[in-house]
Amino acid sequence: MATSRVLVTDGAMKHTLAAVRSLGKHGLQVTVVEDSLLAESFYSKYCYSRRLLRRKRGPEEYVLQLRSILKKEPHDVLLPISWYANYYISKYHHHLERLVSMALPNFESMEIAANKSHTMEYAERLGIKVPKTLVLNTVDDLHRAGDTIGYPLVIKGSTEGGTVRYAYNFKGIESAYKQLKHDRPIAQQYIDGDGVGFFAAYDQGRCVAEFMHKRIREFPSKGGPSSAAQSFYSKELAVQGKRLLDSLKWHGVAMVEFKHSRRDGLLYLMEINPKFWGSLELSIYSGMDFPYIAYNIALGNASLVAQKSYKLGVLFRWPFPGEFLHALETRNCVEFIRNSVNREYGDDIRITDPVPLLLQLISTIRKVRKRKSGR
Repeated sequence: MATSRVLVTDGAMKHTLAAVRSLGKHGLQVTVVEDSLLAESFYSKYCYSRRLLRRKRGPEEYVLQLRSILKKEPHDVLLPISWYANYYISKYHHHLERLVSMALPNFESMEIAANKSHTMEYAERLGIKVPKTLVLNTVDDLHRAGDTIGYPLVIKGSTEGGTVRYAYNFKGIESAYKQLKHDRPIAQQYIDGDGVGFFAAYDQGRCVAEFMHKRIREFPSKGGPSSAAQSFYSKELAVQGKRLLDSLKWHGVAMVEFKHSRRDGLLYLMEINPKFWGSLELSIYSGMDFPYIAYNIALGNASLVAQKSYKLGVLFRWPFPGEFLHALETRNCVEFIRNSVNREYGDDIRITDPVPLLLQLISTIRKVRKRKSGR
């Protein structure tokens, strides 16, 4: 019997490395695509082959490049990782659906999940608590946000997660708007609280696997990806997360992010990530192997991997660059050293798979230099 082959996108992302290692350990042949030879997953021992792909040519051309790879080298499953890959493969799936199996929702559901303003409107109709939100289309909207929502404001792009800005006055919101106007920015009420996430794998609207975590540290510290997190369980979080994804008749993986408000104790929706998430390796480390689950869902084998239980209280950290940059930002390098030798924490450093760590260190050095130069 031939070994099954999986094509995985976005080889430069830390959670791609987690997926590649997971699938490789299951004996699958993993091909990784990325537009840079410095992609850390390219050099994992679990990467069977690597292919360069040019994203700058545009979204549909990106998908057509994937089709070209799949025509030349047949694969059983395509596993997109980033927002960009998931969104545009869902949109242009007709180019690929006869060549490879995938676990992605229909594009109507993807559109709701992938756009934060659409997500907030949809969730509010379901009775889910959301921060006050206003789409910033014009300068008048900037004044309206300050008047109707109040400061401080959180300013973020409507689509792919990443840059978040905080505005404490009109000058702040004006500056944030200029930086983010390419991504249809929104202004949101600031919710003071702890970040928690509901993660799930769905098979045609049915939840077959779930996981939850709470953030311990993040970089940037005022709002960014987790640099350390812990597995936990919350019935309320599970109910809210499932309400959204059930209603969307989701197919594949997704993360639903909330904040647990210190003011009123309620959960407020932050966003849906219609993709694999940055803290993916924590779920794998806790016994919930989402990449392998998604692989089986794509092949129609969801019943073989359906699972709801996982280890609780598991601590996990991503030393480079996340934890290191957090330590520099908060000026707490002693904590970084202490956590590095704390055996209660798992991490993504693998002595048996060392080359990705070297690339993570190079990336960390570059980011430190960028911070020092003020760029």
